Amino acid sequence: MTDYFRLKNICHIENLDELLKKNTKFDHPYGIVLGYRKFEENCKVYQNVTIGGKYGDKSIYPQDYPSIGNNVTIYAGAAIIGGITIGNNVIIGANSVVLKDVPDNSIVYGNPATIIGRS
Repeated sequence: MTDYFRLKNICHIENLDELLKKNTKFDHPYGIVLGYRKFEENCKVYQNVTIGGKYGDKSIYPQDYPSIGNNVTIYAGAAIIGGITIGNNVIIGANSVVLKDVPDNSIVYGNPATIIGRS
């Protein structure tokens, strides 16, 4: 079974072909749900990651989805929710819940996620 087959059949990833062309890596491609406004290049996503919109009384609009910068690593179980921006060169720790913008070169962890360092 190829990684592409697994990704297409056991994950929900918007624009998978586009992400693969941008050198996005899925090291353990299980349980991943990705809905996003923008997803840049050279990112790495681990298992059980959710990137998604924030629901309200109305349907989701594109601005309600996260934007992910270049060279972002998102570790297992993390959730990135809402119309926020994740900067370039960011590391998001395992099981973190990110609800606010994250500046470039940051390391975030926790629920809710907070900056614990700079990379």
